[in-house]
Amino acid sequence: MHSKAFIPDFVANSLNKIMLYAGQVRSRALELVGSAYSSINIEDLAKHLGETPAQALASAASQPGWQLADGNMVLPIKPAPLTGPALTSEDQLEKLTQFVSFLEN
Repeated sequence: MHSKAFIPDFVANSLNKIMLYAGQVRSRALELVGSAYSSINIEDLAKHLGETPAQALASAASQPGWQLADGNMVLPIKPAPLTGPALTSEDQLEKLTQFVSFLEN
């Protein structure tokens, strides 16, 4: 049988993990909204984030460069594109050759 101390520790640990995950999902949703919209209504933003309009407004306000327009429209800023190391033509050809070789075997 589990001790009674185990249950609150388990709940607290699980709650911390859930809150961390929820924050990551919210951050990703904000990134996606920033990528997809040049302007969005606060109610629609709230639906995308799973928040109330007041919480969505606070989330938008916490994003660098995002602005509030006409009282209920949010103007997100597109996130900077992620750039990887540039591959030379030879590197690209080698990767393609390795992939085709993998598919043939």
